[in-house]
Amino acid sequence: MPLDADEETNVKKNNRLLVLVKYYDLAIESLVSLLILLALFSVSYGILSRNISFLPFFIWTEELSRYSMIVMVFVVSGLSIRKGIHLGLDILLEKVSSFWNKLLTVFMNLIIIVFLAYLAFVFFDYAPKAIQVSPALKLPRMILYTVMGVGLVLMILELIALSIKKMKGEVE
Repeated sequence: MPLDADEETNVKKNNRLLVLVKYYDLAIESLVSLLILLALFSVSYGILSRNISFLPFFIWTEELSRYSMIVMVFVVSGLSIRKGIHLGLDILLEKVSSFWNKLLTVFMNLIIIVFLAYLAFVFFDYAPKAIQVSPALKLPRMILYTVMGVGLVLMILELIALSIKKMKGEVE
């Protein structure tokens, strides 16, 4: 049965959105892979330079690995919510009916969204005031607080999408 013009337009919009989400996932996964490699090489070089006398010792290797791990956690957190690998109360949700499962999931997501929104507000409010710089790399702390806020907003968006899918019955 052929699709009418409105249905065909909706299908095209959904396909574009799926392609956009696919590229977003690829970008996040690539960024996280690069950050893991950066942390690995920075820690490895720091260890080697302390134990091998002819290598120059750089004080910033520990700080670089710490910051790359922090950025990685906050950037990937939204993606982990969508893929279902975040913390949850699965044992409780398995024991209740489908209706209560949906209701509890949406309620828990709402509580988490409120908490994350508060944290994002605090980070974005504090970021412009953060005039400190990191001791070794001399990076403004504002960058770190902004990345944390963006990660929290990504988590909120993923939780909203997950709640909508749960209410529609698209997700178990």
